[in-house]
Amino acid sequence: MSNLRVRHLLICLMATLVGADDIDFGIEESLLVKALRDASNQNKTDTLNLPANASSIRENITDTFSCENKTYGYYADVDNDCQLFHVCLPSQTPSGRNVTYRWSFICPNETIFNQEVLTCTRVADSIACEDSPMFYHLNMEIGKVSNKTEEKEKTNRKTQKRKTNDKREKIMMEKFINKVEDGMKEKLQEIEKPGDDSPMLLEAVIESVEGEMDTDDQEEDLDRIIMERNMRQERQMREETQERQERQQRQLRRGNVRFRGDI
Repeated sequence: MSNLRVRHLLICLMATLVGADDIDFGIEESLLVKALRDASNQNKTDTLNLPANASSIRENITDTFSCENKTYGYYADVDNDCQLFHVCLPSQTPSGRNVTYRWSFICPNETIFNQEVLTCTRVADSIACEDSPMFYHLNMEIGKVSNKTEEKEKTNRKTQKRKTNDKREKIMMEKFINKVEDGMKEKLQEIEKPGDDSPMLLEAVIESVEGEMDTDDQEEDLDRIIMERNMRQERQMREETQERQERQQRQLRRGNVRFRGDI
């Protein structure tokens, strides 16, 4: 008799939760339990503002995750086996009160939220759900320029600087060559003057041009060009070595994080 009363009490409770008008008192207990569970999950779904079909993806949904003391970012919900994730957004009201807003989402069927890449992936492609809190700090990188972008920009700056130096060196060499050619043209014009009884040979023209040109200045220009090129090459080698060492250190740090996550 007592079991019958409990059964009827549960049916009445179900009617209250799901708002049913007509209840079949001959309903099986398994169907009753399922209906009660669905009603409870529906309440959780409403609290988390999840889609209406969320309970079809995950039956037992809990609402235990808190955004308190968390920075802006995406967070896997470990209590829900990472099938759910939340977006936390700290803010401040006009009155100066600190508040944190939370939006909740559920991953598609057969996927979980991968905290390492901040997106839903298949379980086989994701980190272990229980290790997700170890990767919460990755939210601090949101909005920052990635290392790859920084390296690309640095490479572009170096390339542009190298092109500028090469252009400057080319201009200096052209000026030097033009100066030599102008001197030779002047001497050749003197050879072609009428009334000149003893035309100058080409060797004499070259010697004359070299004698009249400021040899010290030309040598200094060439020495400066060579020295700048050597310094540029040495600086480039140092920068490449430093970049290679920094890249190796980043890879080691990334490997340590993965190793700790596997323990």
